[in-house]
Amino acid sequence: MQEIKHQIRLCKREEKDKLQSFITKYWNENHILSICDSLLDFQYLDE
Repeated sequence: MQEIKHQIRLCKREEKDKLQSFITKYWNENHILSICDSLLDFQYLDE
């Protein structure tokens, strides 16, 4: 049986900082999702 390495889901509140850091590091440091908390919350936060 293979181990699951990736999971696609909405972001949990306690993971938000890690997600923004990932976007800043691997996408673009000025990416809108890395600098705009309200947009990230609206689109990807699991409340």
